[in-house]
Amino acid sequence: MSTPEPVAICVATYQRPEQLRTLLESLQDLIAPGPFRVYVVDNDAAGTAERVASESILDVVYLQEPTPGIVAARNAALMNSTEPLLAFIDDDEYPDASWLATLRACMDSSDADAVWGPVVSVFPAETPEWVHEGGFFSRSRYPTGTVFDQAATNNVLVRRTAVEQLELPRFDERFSASGGSDSHLFHRIHNKGGKIVWCDEAIVYEDVPLSRMSVAWLRQRARRTGNVRGRLLVEDGHRLRAWIEGSARLAVGFLRMSADRVRRVPVHSASLNTWMRGWGVLDAARGRVVIEYRRPQGDQS
Repeated sequence: MSTPEPVAICVATYQRPEQLRTLLESLQDLIAPGPFRVYVVDNDAAGTAERVASESILDVVYLQEPTPGIVAARNAALMNSTEPLLAFIDDDEYPDASWLATLRACMDSSDADAVWGPVVSVFPAETPEWVHEGGFFSRSRYPTGTVFDQAATNNVLVRRTAVEQLELPRFDERFSASGGSDSHLFHRIHNKGGKIVWCDEAIVYEDVPLSRMSVAWLRQRARRTGNVRGRLLVEDGHRLRAWIEGSARLAVGFLRMSADRVRRVPVHSASLNTWMRGWGVLDAARGRVVIEYRRPQGDQS
């Protein structure tokens, strides 16, 4: 049997030391069929993640990236790691013990260049009932093996060679403040002929904070998601399609929200998300970028 290829588990973090600690402790329990090293990229100039990283019993490489933004942090992990396989997971998540082994098995069996999986939301006891009723924060699930034209870094395993073949072999700084650099990178891998598949058994969990449970936050996130989708269409030369898709989403979302009002039921995520994502796609068709990640004034860490 051949020796399993080493994996670099890449974690970008910013002022979440306790959540990072939970993640690193969960990685200790991984059922890993091969060696892995964890790259913690601290995007905080104050170094709030350094102590947590140094206290881990794992093989951890701590890096500090002074340039603010998730793109700079992700690229630091890319440039400072050497392993042939790259796994990405967010600093506010924690995986199932079989997570990495399952991703690797799916990659081998499907001969994929990238494999990504579901993020399951975990809610605090104080969660408002409308969040549960509306299905907010419940992400879509797909049959294992489903082929996609993009992926996200909240739960993904990718071959380094698939990134290195790109004209820009890293995450694009144009998406630093808007988000979506991961969707953009994996979409470019797809356009280069790379195979991206879904693995529904490779699960990671995310604790949803109460601070996100507001209509304003949900509207902004949905609009930004739609904007990234539209920017990918425009970059591929499909601006007209962006206009059509954005208008269609807007109309369907408006009809769904109107139906919710008529039936006097809480707005459902399918209604709000479709409506706001339509706005986001149309923003992209007009050449506008939706900014989601703004740090406090004067915070350049």
